Amino acid sequence: KTKIIIYSNGTYNFGLLGFSQSLDEVVIESSSKRNTRTTVTGITHLTLSKIKTIPLVLGERDILKVATTLPGIKTAGEGSDGVNVRGGKADQNLFLLDNSVLYSPTHFLGLFSAVNPFTTKSLDIYKGFIPAEHGGRISSVFNLETKKSNTEKISGEASLGVVTSNVSVEIPVVKNKSGLIIGARGTYSNWILKAIDNKSLNNSSASFFDITTKYNHDINKKNSVVLSSYYSSDKYSIASDTTNTYKNKIIAIAWNHQFNEKTNASFQVSNSSYAFDIDFDGKSINNFKLKYDINETNLKALMKYTYSETHKFDYGISTKLYNVNPGDIRPKGENSIITTFNTQKEKALESAVFISDNISLNDKLSFNIGARLNVFSVLGSSTQRIYQENSPKNDATVIGYTNSGDNKTYKGLSFRFSSRYSFNDELSIKASFNNSYQFIHR
Repeated sequence: KTKIIIYSNGTYNFGLLGFSQSLDEVVIESSSKRNTRTTVTGITHLTLSKIKTIPLVLGERDILKVATTLPGIKTAGEGSDGVNVRGGKADQNLFLLDNSVLYSPTHFLGLFSAVNPFTTKSLDIYKGFIPAEHGGRISSVFNLETKKSNTEKISGEASLGVVTSNVSVEIPVVKNKSGLIIGARGTYSNWILKAIDNKSLNNSSASFFDITTKYNHDINKKNSVVLSSYYSSDKYSIASDTTNTYKNKIIAIAWNHQFNEKTNASFQVSNSSYAFDIDFDGKSINNFKLKYDINETNLKALMKYTYSETHKFDYGISTKLYNVNPGDIRPKGENSIITTFNTQKEKALESAVFISDNISLNDKLSFNIGARLNVFSVLGSSTQRIYQENSPKNDATVIGYTNSGDNKTYKGLSFRFSSRYSFNDELSIKASFNNSYQFIHR
């Protein structure tokens, strides 16, 4: 330190010591040419920034409505859930929320998507080439990712719409290391049905809500843990004496680990379920309640290995246990003549081993080659009806029964191939081939 007292004009000379500090690398990328650069065919990537600029649908920014404006994707029809991708059926699309299966992706008779726009980070749609790590559906994959919470300060969003309200809160748990995001959405749509000048709709009702949570914790530079959950419920009765209810539940935990500079891994355990109830109250002797549910527990290990700039491998295994209740019906009320009937429960195990290689020969030519071995095992025996030939399949045409035996197994090998040749940054040509297996159908 040097203390200077100034009495008049003067000069004082001093030297400065050099000091430098290294900063982390900053990479600025543009996504405008992403589609021409990637090897994968038929992929669309939607980010949160794009979601916030789309037109409102009854006060909601609906990411799945944006998807239906893309080539090859159409809605299944008015008042129905799901989408049709390049001619595929609605149940041939795999919807993933943070890598967990979402069975019913829509609310309110298909008018709203089942995901909260305030908690959604991005959506990847594979309607052409499907990576080898994904299987079980033959038409497309919709991979939704929930964003991570702000780990520095509390923040949030809220909206008040004509039909729905929406809120999300991001809470730091350990500053710069972990955070929790919570999103909730609900509807107050009953007033719309009552305001319609139609007597047949006066007793109608329709409502839904969903809750999304995600907790992310960075243990250190090489390890992180993510816990996520989702719950949704829909209930509606449109101009009838039947009330329909359906629910989605998801809970998952994932551990991400970096073994070294070349190898990364992700291990996940998740449970997904879907159920619906039909409650018929026709003020008659045929009143009933019918229930259905499907539950799956999934374990998955995904490895990413960078062998060189030319070869980058993805490989792993997955297995899931299905528990299916095809339907139970029971009488409602003391006067109902409906007989209680419980359909035989079903169990199955679906497993897969997969590997793919992203090959970059040069700046112009690249390939993605993969294979997936699918194994589906029906656990336990089941009884099947035998019907008369060339006759409608109903109770009157049953001529016998057959037992399928124990633990029947189906196998299939899927091949995945995609290629790209770039003429320049604005023009490329691609070709791909897939064959897939689907064992669970609506």
